[in-house]
Amino acid sequence: PIGLDPRSALLDKGNNRARKNWNSVGDHAPAYLINLWLATGDDRYADFLAETADTIVEHFPDYEHSPFVQERFHEDWSHDNAWNWQQDRAVVGHNLKIAWNLMRIHSIRPNADYVVLAEKIAQLMPDVGSDQLRGGWYDVVERALAPGEEAHRFVWHEERFWITCAVERKRVAALRARPQSSVVVSSEGTWLGGDVTTTAKTLATIHDDRETKDWFYPRLAERQRQGDAGIAEFLRRIDTPGRVVIELDPVSWITYDGNRLEASLRGMEYDPAMAKPTRNPARPPDGWITRWWTDAGLGD
Repeated sequence: PIGLDPRSALLDKGNNRARKNWNSVGDHAPAYLINLWLATGDDRYADFLAETADTIVEHFPDYEHSPFVQERFHEDWSHDNAWNWQQDRAVVGHNLKIAWNLMRIHSIRPNADYVVLAEKIAQLMPDVGSDQLRGGWYDVVERALAPGEEAHRFVWHEERFWITCAVERKRVAALRARPQSSVVVSSEGTWLGGDVTTTAKTLATIHDDRETKDWFYPRLAERQRQGDAGIAEFLRRIDTPGRVVIELDPVSWITYDGNRLEASLRGMEYDPAMAKPTRNPARPPDGWITRWWTDAGLGD
């Protein structure tokens, strides 16, 4: 039987017994509650909306520890940073949805606290939740950065790309049905500058066996963290139920060098040291001097 007991043993299947999260606390507003109030004008639903917003304002901010809200809790509102795939990760879209719906509720039941939190989220999210190089919003990110963290998002092993994600991600079912895929590696943020890419057309294989995870997770941890403690903590967080490893085997390659094209268009000899501007470029290898097009007085 289906009931409304938050401590029901039936909730053990998803590890959700006596737990709360954005979906169970706040997602009522955009899912149906605002439309229900608009359709009926019933003050009971406006009261429910105000109670929902008050709960979010009281419990979700966690700005002493992270620029993202805390969105998973135990029954007593203590933070739940070990739930299944999410661990201590933020869903960027939930932060944006909270800001959006706080302002919608504010238009029904004005409250300065709703505005303050919504504006804070709006100020923070573009810098921490969006791709500042290519545009667009991230899906899930770590709520806190470890010291010296680097943004390596794949492992190159046995001439293949290896990545990981939760099994419920739509890409998993899509790749199982149609393994044809591609990986694009960009030079943005590196000492090579911008506008250089390598694209691999790949065939995907989904792995959920223990043997694959046992070699892959440590390799990924070594690229993401420094020091034994950091690596151990990364492994604790990533080795969670319902996670798969995706192997992407290249079958052909396509390369693009915007610097070579730029030189050709300007009638200049190609110089591998010339690079287009990029945000936060990494330090080049010893002895290499990057020459930026803008520094050379050649414009953008």
